[in-house]
Amino acid sequence: DWGGVGWRLATSHCRAAMLRWSTVLAVALAGPSDYNSPPCFSDEERRDVLRLTSDFKKEALKNVVASKYSINEPLRFQLLNWVSSELTAEVLNVILREVMGVNTSYEEAIASSSAHGVRAIMGCPHPLDPRTCEEDTGFDPNSFVQAPHVATEVWAIYGDSVFDSFSANPRFEHKPLKGGVLGYKGREGAFVSRSEIISEAKEQNRVLQWFEGLNDRLGDTTAFMDDIQAIVDRFGLENFTDCHSPGVSYMQDGAAAFKKWFAAEDPEAFEEIDGKIYPKCGEPFAGKVWTSKRARERYAQHQRDGTTGKWCTPFVTSSGYGTAHFLQQMHIWNISACVFNLNWGDYVTAGREFRSLEYWWWPDTTFDAQGPVGVVGLPQDQIQHSEEYYLTPVDATDCNLYANPLLPDVDDLGDPIMLLLKKAQIQTIDMSKMLRAVSTGSSVRDTVCEWMKADNYANLPRVLGWVPVQCAAGEQEVAGACEPCAAGSYSSGGFSARCIPCIPGFHQPLPGQTDCAPCPAGSIQPLSGQASCPSQCPAGSFSQRGSAECAPCAPGSYSDEAAQGECKPCALGLAQSEPGQTACQGCLPGTYAGVAGLSECALCAPGTFTDL
Repeated sequence: DWGGVGWRLATSHCRAAMLRWSTVLAVALAGPSDYNSPPCFSDEERRDVLRLTSDFKKEALKNVVASKYSINEPLRFQLLNWVSSELTAEVLNVILREVMGVNTSYEEAIASSSAHGVRAIMGCPHPLDPRTCEEDTGFDPNSFVQAPHVATEVWAIYGDSVFDSFSANPRFEHKPLKGGVLGYKGREGAFVSRSEIISEAKEQNRVLQWFEGLNDRLGDTTAFMDDIQAIVDRFGLENFTDCHSPGVSYMQDGAAAFKKWFAAEDPEAFEEIDGKIYPKCGEPFAGKVWTSKRARERYAQHQRDGTTGKWCTPFVTSSGYGTAHFLQQMHIWNISACVFNLNWGDYVTAGREFRSLEYWWWPDTTFDAQGPVGVVGLPQDQIQHSEEYYLTPVDATDCNLYANPLLPDVDDLGDPIMLLLKKAQIQTIDMSKMLRAVSTGSSVRDTVCEWMKADNYANLPRVLGWVPVQCAAGEQEVAGACEPCAAGSYSSGGFSARCIPCIPGFHQPLPGQTDCAPCPAGSIQPLSGQASCPSQCPAGSFSQRGSAECAPCAPGSYSDEAAQGECKPCALGLAQSEPGQTACQGCLPGTYAGVAGLSECALCAPGTFTDL
């Protein structure tokens, strides 16, 4: 019974499973929810498909209550600024509201990066700036109490470093919590803007989805791309971002890393002004377009020959994204590239209208219709990247769920919410299908509902398998249902309960038990997970209650029978000097044993004797 309402989970595709709760949860009823979308599942579907025993009622949803902090509010999602984060949050939202009965809401402020998302759930006043959070001694470490509770799709490559900085800082007693790793990975880097470019190149035995395949000495890559002059004419050179602009600081960082490794090979790729390194964006688009060494060579050849036509492959990005790596990769792989930045709107338009290389990431829907193809290379070399040498592109990164440190202190609901976050697994194919639906005009809400119901509810058994199950003592969760523990094991029940094997020296002959029984004295069980204690200690040894092995009788004692819980002391006039014996020996003439339990007979004192 959860919140006083018994409920059952099942689908036509999986075995029915009663999700049982051993206690009635004491939860506060929520007020009017600030999440107003209609439920995904009708009351009929709740009864016939989900097998829930109650209709959906918003007024019955349970708030997150943390009595320790006087918190009583909906579970709040911190979205990140891309649609896959919202899709992930909406999948969790449907489960929480319509299956688990938890009240939820979305934060109005959208986090603009993974690092921003982790800082937001810690209550940072300005999450984009680490100096206001983990590095600021004036920031209240307890600000998380008022912060959102869950950040969805935090990329490990960016979020984990923030997590590590909080974890390593002794000021923060409460650290952000990692939920689960989602089933899909995030990838960013260079993409060929259209899939047909790859197909056309294959017909000419060119493989453009590899950095090595873009090498200009293998053939003219620009033949498959649009002329950069057409892009300049489309947007106007004045609307390209200046290479010295603070808005492209990533590109300036890239120029500094380029100088570190390739200053001797290409001193014209960068320039130093007032002690700061900038990308050198020269002719013919002075100040606005960075050209690789190979591109400058081809442009110079056109000038000498008096010819016109394409001489570089356009590489479009925005705000300098990806350029810290691209500048080196264009040089290393001898790619004739023109790298430039547009504002976000023009960047999107350019990616959709022109054949080029572009910065992009997945999962995202911005360029889905064009079918961009990621450019790949050797696996990422972590050591090289730590030294700012970018021969290899960035590998795909885990997408994680992060949680506010408040959740473990949430009355009743904290454990099941955290378990849901740890178990949720949205696979790559799932996210791809949902992104495709959104890119064709479906709302995030409708997309998630349709995905859950697709193919006669085929996805539901897996989704419902993420829902934490509270099993009774003596049971464990198996595929979303509670089953009794086998003989030789026990369970104390609870969420995601597991049966624990009896330790050596203990046994449990019955299934569905809450503890194991010690082996009787005189019997042992050296193995774990056993239903009985069949081995008896032989004569000359013993075992106490709950023993895994027999112990030999100590000198001065003996055991003349098997299955004994203790050894007998040698009687008066008898002794035993060896351990593990079945009898004691009489004292020789001239010696005696005046007390029981001796290991040696004593010599008679002067003036005394024994003749037996």
